[in-house]
Amino acid sequence: MKNYMNGKLVDGKGKKFTVYNPENGEAITDITGIDKKQTEEVLAAAQAAFITWSALSLNKREKYILKFVNVIEAHK
Repeated sequence: MKNYMNGKLVDGKGKKFTVYNPENGEAITDITGIDKKQTEEVLAAAQAAFITWSALSLNKREKYILKFVNVIEAHK
């Protein structure tokens, strides 16, 4: 499984761990987390994106969020 970073799916360079289903405790997948450098890159990208995001009107932000919710709901 890859990590979503700054609009891209990338391999993590950090510690490997198992993701568990909280309902039944079964292992879902193994993932490699991000390392310190990747974390710093993600934080810098988030800070830059916040400037653009916060400049959008409330209505535009709402449309993006609802579109995202619809995508998640469609892939349950």
